[in-house]
This record gives sequence, structure tokens and C-alpha cells, in this order.
Amino acid sequence: MKTLILHIGTPKTGTTSIQNFCGLNRERLDELGIHYPVMPYCFKRVNPTRNGHFLVGSITFDGSRERNIEKENEVFAEELEHLGELFQEHNTIMLSEESIWTISATRKKDLWKILKEHSEKYNYQIKVIVYLRRQDQLMLSRYNQMLKTDVVAGVRRFASYKKSMNTQFKPMLQYRERIEDIAKYVPKENITVKRFDRKYFYKGDLTTDFLHILGIELDDTFKPLEEIANVGLSVQSGEIKRVINRLRPISYEDNEKLIALLNECDNLLPESKAALMSTEQVEKYMKPFIKGNEELAAEYIGDNEPLFDYNYKKTTAWDYNDKKYHEEVILFFAKAVGGVYKENQQLKKENQQLKQQQEQTIADFKTLNSKIKDINTKLNKEKAYSRETRYLLKHPIKSFVKKIIGIFKKK
Repeated sequence: MKTLILHIGTPKTGTTSIQNFCGLNRERLDELGIHYPVMPYCFKRVNPTRNGHFLVGSITFDGSRERNIEKENEVFAEELEHLGELFQEHNTIMLSEESIWTISATRKKDLWKILKEHSEKYNYQIKVIVYLRRQDQLMLSRYNQMLKTDVVAGVRRFASYKKSMNTQFKPMLQYRERIEDIAKYVPKENITVKRFDRKYFYKGDLTTDFLHILGIELDDTFKPLEEIANVGLSVQSGEIKRVINRLRPISYEDNEKLIALLNECDNLLPESKAALMSTEQVEKYMKPFIKGNEELAAEYIGDNEPLFDYNYKKTTAWDYNDKKYHEEVILFFAKAVGGVYKENQQLKKENQQLKQQQEQTIADFKTLNSKIKDINTKLNKEKAYSRETRYLLKHPIKSFVKKIIGIFKKK
């Protein structure tokens, strides 16, 4: 039977790496019977390897943050139609988009119903792959990433962000409820639930694990994905970055420089045991999720192990009086000013070199101009001599008479 494989994240579970790997090895996957398409519509600032983005993607009016609902619905319908056409050529198609997990629980709650109807129309089954990360780790990682990359939302203090995660975005953390909602439209046996934990990855590797779910063994026929380190910000660095985000807009290049500077400062300070939440706060935060997590593990994984490790790391709650925060602020601005000074010195050096080159060019131009004048003088003499020679050859007698007359005139 024809199959649509939907990899739906969750967020902060290596989804981008999986998407980039699949995009890089699109031809090889095709050879193995799995088509990883590039969909026709190109969303702004969305990598085409996120080929399932059309299912939940938002579109805004040009130059505005207001959503263009009519355009969204139009694109959604066109992309679904294209997906149906792809099934005329391929038996298995795979789409990946991590925000399906969140958005299908918030502003697009009818997504799974629509997909079920579409699958019945085009006669294919749906299979879902989802990786889960412990709720507190997901929340903290998501906040850290927001500070690093989103200069609009990344100005919120953690308390405000945590409140929204407990209200507006709480459905994305209710793992059992989310899976049960999906299971209303996708058969339970077609839903693969995995822990985002290297301990449980097949051969200890995420990409190898993902391919194994697809029934594929990773070998040297696949192009390796270049590893890009995604280093998180420490608590104190994150707070510095949050404040700097208020100076928006910040270009991508400037943002990368800021993150590099902050990471350099982190490396100069001893490791801190301070975190956004203390051990006790994490324990309290996780308590409401444990029952649902373990019911989910028993029903969808069935290996008689807990869904997550609930032995929480020993931490203390960070505050603004942390000495390391003050030291990092000083280090950051010292490095920032030092970097500007070095760049200024380099620009001065380059400017001096350009000035010297300019002066040399002017001197060379004067020399060249003098040589051109000399050549023109010689050419004019040669031209005059050439005219006299031509006249002499053409009128020898007249030329001779003129010479005689000239001699007598001088006398």
C-alpha cells in the first residue's frame, strides 16, 4: 500500500539534522523507494528540506507581520494536491516538519482530520515518527534557541516565557494527549514514538536510528552530513543576549558575531551549577507530566523502561546577583571593544596601504603621461617630415626651386 511517512519532530530533537541529511541524500533515498520531495511553494526563511512545512506554515502580507489567511489556505490546498499527484509516481513519500507537533495542537487542530481525508482520497496510509525529549529540557532548550536566533521574541524574560509554555503552549508538552489525538486518525501501530536520548538510539546515533526506523541501514552509499556545532548559551550569556536583542533589528552576521563573543566569554569562566530552574523547581515542574509519560511509554514503546530519566541534575536557580554574570558582562564588553579596536587598527592599516597605492598610481600616471607627450612630439616630427618627403617625391623640381629661393632670401 502507498505510504506517507510524517516525521513531526518534536522541536529540539535533532529534526534539522535529519532534514538536512534527507535532503543531501534525496537521490539515494529515491533508489531505496522513499521519495523526499521538494515542494513547489517556497516559504520565506524556511529551508526547503523542511518539506512538510506547508501543512502548518504561516504566510504574512508583504512588509507586515499580519497573517494572510487566504494565501495560506490557497497554498495549503495546492501543496496537498501536488502531494496527491506525487503518489501517482511514488509508493512511499516522506515529509518532515517539527512544528506540526505544536501547531496541530493549537491553531490547526483539524490537520490530522484533513490528512486522513486526503489519504482516503488518494489511497495511501499515514505513518508517523516522533522523538520526545523530557519536558523541562525541551522548554529550556527552546528558550535558549529563541534567545540565540529570534531577536523579536527573544527579549522575554524566562518567567514570562515559562508562563506561556504553561498556558498557550502547554498542549505541546502533554505528550500522551498529543499522541492520543493523532491516534484518532492514524492507527496506533503506525505511530513510532522514540526517546531523544543517545542511550536509546540505534547504534548510538540519531541519523542511524532514524534510517533504521525506515528499514534502512546507514552505509557508505550515503553522503555524510557535515556536523555543525549548535552550542547553547549559558544562563548568564543568555541574559546578556536577551538584553542585546532589544537593539533590533540585528543582522544575521552581527547576531553570529555576538554569539561567538558570548561563547568565548563562557569559556573563560569556570562552569556554573546555576540554571534557570533549580533541581527542586524542575522536580515540581515535571511532576504533573510523569503519569502520562509512563502510560505513553508502556503503550507505544513497551520496553518496560521509563520514558525519561527523572534523576534531575543538581542545580541552583540563577539570579542577577550571580558574580559570574557580572564578570561575563565585563568580559563581553571588553572583548567587544577590543574587537572593534582591532578591526579599526586593521582598517587604518588597509587605508594607509590604499593611500600609498594611490600615491604610487598617481606617480605612475604622471610618468606615463610624460612618456605619452614625448611620443606625441616624436610622432608630430615624423608626421611633418613625412609630408615634406611626400611633396619632394611628388614635385621634385618645385621643391628644388623653393630650396634655391630660400637660400637667396637668407642672403
